[in-house]
Amino acid sequence: MFGFLKRIEGIAVRHKEGVLTYGEFNALLGLLGRHLRSLGLVPGDRVATVFPNSLELLACYYACLLEGLIIVPINERLTDKEIRPVLDHSQPKVLLTTPDFSGRFAELETNGPVLVATLEAVHAWRDEKLDDDVSLQTPPKLTGEINPWPEDQPGILFYTSGSTGAPKGVLYTHRTLIDNGRVFGNGLDVTADDYSVLCHCMSSNFMFSQITVPFLDRGGTVEIVDFGSVEQTLQAIEGGATFLSLIPWFGFQLIEGGRERPRTPNAIRVSEVGADRVPMSYFRDFKEVFGVLPREHLGMTEANTYCVNPPDEDQIRLGSVGKLMAEVEVEIRDPAGRALPIGKEGEIWVNTPGRMEEYWHDPEKTRGTLVEGWLATGDAGYMDEDGFLWLSGRVKHIVICDGDNIHPKEVEWEIAEHPLVERACVFGLHHERRGATVAAAIVLRSPDGELTVAELADFLAYRLAEVKIPKDLLVLEDFPETPAGKLDRDALAKMLRG
Repeated sequence: MFGFLKRIEGIAVRHKEGVLTYGEFNALLGLLGRHLRSLGLVPGDRVATVFPNSLELLACYYACLLEGLIIVPINERLTDKEIRPVLDHSQPKVLLTTPDFSGRFAELETNGPVLVATLEAVHAWRDEKLDDDVSLQTPPKLTGEINPWPEDQPGILFYTSGSTGAPKGVLYTHRTLIDNGRVFGNGLDVTADDYSVLCHCMSSNFMFSQITVPFLDRGGTVEIVDFGSVEQTLQAIEGGATFLSLIPWFGFQLIEGGRERPRTPNAIRVSEVGADRVPMSYFRDFKEVFGVLPREHLGMTEANTYCVNPPDEDQIRLGSVGKLMAEVEVEIRDPAGRALPIGKEGEIWVNTPGRMEEYWHDPEKTRGTLVEGWLATGDAGYMDEDGFLWLSGRVKHIVICDGDNIHPKEVEWEIAEHPLVERACVFGLHHERRGATVAAAIVLRSPDGELTVAELADFLAYRLAEVKIPKDLLVLEDFPETPAGKLDRDALAKMLRG
C-alpha cells in the first residue's frame, strides 16, 4: 500500500494545477502529516473529510493512514442533513474541508465536539520550509519499514450510500487495503506504465482502494478530474490514460462526448463498468467510440470488486459480471444459508481478502453479514458451468408480485430491445393486495420519440410473463441519481406515487 514511498522519480499524480512526481507527493504527505499532528490528533482518532475530487483528498487518505488515524471520507455532494448522521456515528475529532465548505460546518452540532479545519497549506506546500528532521522525500515515521503500523490497524471508514436507515460505517484495516490492492492489481495486470483516471467520487472505496492503491503501489499514475467531468476525462484519454473505470450513467455521457470530438488514437487497454445495471447498448456504443469492449465487474463497499470479465474481448460474456478474481471464493446460497448447485439462483456470498473488517460499532449488523469469513452480499444471481457469474439484481430490489420473484435486470433487458428505448430502469411499487407491481422508467433514443405503457406492454407480451410487464411507465430525459452516482430507484417510485 505504501510501496510508492520508496520512489522519487516518475509522475505519481496529475491534477488540474499540474503534476507531482513521487518525490514531491511524498514530501507533501510529510507536510500534511505534520499538520495533522499539530491538530492534536493521535493514532486511532477519526478524521472526517469533505472535499470534492482533489489533491487534498488524495493526500488526506495517505497522510491519515501513515499517522495511524482513521479517515472518514464523506461525499461532498451530500446535504448537511445527510452528513450529520455520519459525523454522529463516526465521532471524528477533526473535520477537514475546503475554505468554501468550512463556513457550512461552522456551527455543526454532533454528539461530540468536532474541530473544523482547512488545508490551505496543501496548496502552498512548495513554499514551506520543512524542519531539518523531516525528509523532503520521505514522510516521517518510516524508519526502515514501508508501513509503520500493524496490518490490523484500522484505516478507513467508508459509509454506504443507502437511502434509508442509519448510516453503516464499513471499516477497512491496513490489511484490507494491502490485500485488496494486491488482488486488484494482479487481476488487472497493473504495471508502472499504467495511467488511470479518478473521474468518479474519490470519497468512494473503489476510487481509492482499487484504483489509487494498486496503481501508485506499482509505480503508475493517477489523474484527478472533477467528478463526472466529461471534458477533463476525454482530455485524460487523449493524454494517454490506459485504464478507465466507469459507472453507466457517466459512461453514456462520455460516449456522447467522444462522438462529438475528432477521432484520435487512445491508449486505453482496460475499461471497466459496474456499480449499477449495464444496458447492452452501452457495450456496443463504447466499443464504437473508443475501440475497446468494456469489461463488466461486480463488487460492493463491504467486499470490493470480486468478479470481472476476462481481459480478452473474445472471452468477455456480455450480460455476465465475469469470473472470480484470484483468491476469491463465491457460493450461491438459499435463504437457509445452504449452498446451491451450478445454475441455481440464490443469494451471492463471497469470501475475499478485500472484504471489510466490520461495521463500525455495530456487532449485530456485522454478525448478520459476516459468517465464518463469508460475506452476504445481498445480490441475487447464479454461476454457470463455465465459471461466469450472472447477476439477477439486489435481493432488496427484487419485486415480489403475487408471490413471484421478479428480477429487474431481466425485465430491463427486454425493454431495452424496443427500438425506441435507450435505457430502462425497473423497480417495484407497493400494492396492497399483490405485494408489489412492476414499474419502469425509460430514456428514449430520440427526444421526439413517444412510447406509452400500453405500447410497451404490447411489445413485451411475447417476451415476458404478464406479471413481469410494467403497469406504470415514466419517460424521462435522464434518471435521478443518488449522491454516489447510482440510479435512485426510490426517487423514481416517488415520482409515480405523486
